[in-house]
Amino acid sequence: MCPTLFTIPWVNLPIRGYGLMLMVAFLGGTWWASRRAGRVKQDPDFAVNMGFVALLCSVVGARLFYVVHYWDRFVGRSIWEMVNLTAGGLEFYGGFIGAMVGVLAFMLIKRVSIRLYLDIFAPSLMVGMAAARIGCYLNGCCWGAPAPPQLAWAVQFPYASPAQHRQWEERMVTLPAELIMVYSNGQAYPLSRDVLDLGDKQVDKAQRQLVEAQARRYGHTLDDLRKMAASKAYASLAVHPAQIYASLNGLIMAFLLSVIFYRRRRHGLVFGLMMLLYPLCRIAEEMIRTDNPRDTAGLTVSQFVSVVIILIGAAWLAAIYRMPLRSPRATPFVWPPPGPAPSPRKNKKPH
Repeated sequence: MCPTLFTIPWVNLPIRGYGLMLMVAFLGGTWWASRRAGRVKQDPDFAVNMGFVALLCSVVGARLFYVVHYWDRFVGRSIWEMVNLTAGGLEFYGGFIGAMVGVLAFMLIKRVSIRLYLDIFAPSLMVGMAAARIGCYLNGCCWGAPAPPQLAWAVQFPYASPAQHRQWEERMVTLPAELIMVYSNGQAYPLSRDVLDLGDKQVDKAQRQLVEAQARRYGHTLDDLRKMAASKAYASLAVHPAQIYASLNGLIMAFLLSVIFYRRRRHGLVFGLMMLLYPLCRIAEEMIRTDNPRDTAGLTVSQFVSVVIILIGAAWLAAIYRMPLRSPRATPFVWPPPGPAPSPRKNKKPH
């Protein structure tokens, strides 16, 4: 877990691991899609523009999906707290739905082949998801269930990480009283990594004084609490690295879909297969993860959406097999001829 990779010193700007991997996902996926478009005689620039549309709409969709899913957490809060991405809270399927709405509208406006360009982007979407899951690992979210002791690749997340905090709430792990702050309303919470200077956010003076008073109450200094929190004794239980599983799954699917893309005979087939294969993998992934509640028809919300997407994917494949092999709008892209070369500027004679 490494939420902040480094800080640019002269502007004091922290570079977040999750945000950096999202940028890698966008740039890598868009570049690969533009290369694929060029190889099948389509417009690479249009593929890049589609990537920008997908990026903007996916961020909006991912945040909106998260806010709706956890609406009880946002009741009575300000609009800023709902749209504040720096506080965390994005859902992949919300981003997928938002991106699909955006790019479909963009393709309809530009009157291009929807089937062909969705095929072009399907492998890139999977490689982008693979990179984004590495960002989840760095951020400490989307963790897996406790792993058996003999699992060599199980991982532990540090004190006050999302996984450790959830396990503490569920009484799976314990913490010493020194690391638990009891507030005047009787509620108790573990001290955050930020107030112990284990994070990178600025902590106000009043909050720092509370933590220092907490340390003195138990005969410790603030440095003692920091060392205690940094100990592996108060990390999470060993869990499955579900983020790494998902990343490997995305890379395998990207490779598989790319191979099928260059061997397919029917436009729309690659996208349809992605709509069947990824949801099946996501349903299995949700069985390993423990961060999402089963609050939607006895399933996690991602499992429920996966079932819906499988049905849509099956309908999509049934529809394209009733259509011509090639989309009528899939005409080869021809670069516009270069304009006439500018005539050399004649030097005027001095008067």
